[in-house]
Amino acid sequence: MAADAEGTDPGRGPSPAAVRRRQGRVEEKRLTVLRATLDLIEEGVLDPTIQQIEERSGVPERSIFRYFDKEELALGALALAAEEFHATRGVPQTRGGPLERRIVHLVEHRIRSLSSMANLGRASRIRAVDSPELDRQIVGNTHQLRDDYALFFEPELARLGDDERYELLDVITALLTFEGYDVLRRRLGRTDDEIASTWGTALHQLLS
Repeated sequence: MAADAEGTDPGRGPSPAAVRRRQGRVEEKRLTVLRATLDLIEEGVLDPTIQQIEERSGVPERSIFRYFDKEELALGALALAAEEFHATRGVPQTRGGPLERRIVHLVEHRIRSLSSMANLGRASRIRAVDSPELDRQIVGNTHQLRDDYALFFEPELARLGDDERYELLDVITALLTFEGYDVLRRRLGRTDDEIASTWGTALHQLLS
């Protein structure tokens, strides 16, 4: 008996090719939903509803719930964002050179990174309240940044005792987090140039 148009043999079930095609369609729809969710967040809809995602993606609500629960949808969209913004995360590769030049490079890099994903940063903090997994990711990213700063400012930190070095790293990490940026940008109304100047001055005072 011949297989049907979907590649299904009534005697043996779907063929491997048919299974792959169906899986491909599912993955395509999942990506469409994630992309729509991410686009809405980037536009300032920090907690988009299923109805908004359905309208933007063209994928019916019942299918969205078949592919994701609410936490999976948020995690998936933010993971997609992390892939796209991977090149702007962390700290610059430059390690050597005068402190003043390194501070300029670091501050420019952080401002560029944080301003480009400001709405994503806010959305992830909102979601993290109800998502232990997302909260763990944010905590892990913060610890990674602290380790990066330890290497970036190694010449200056090496002159300090263990306790002072540990405390100074905590201060630098807190200063340059998304939360630190958001307080200055959104709550105090500072421009990115003003934030860069504030951060530069603070880092000079801390490390000189």
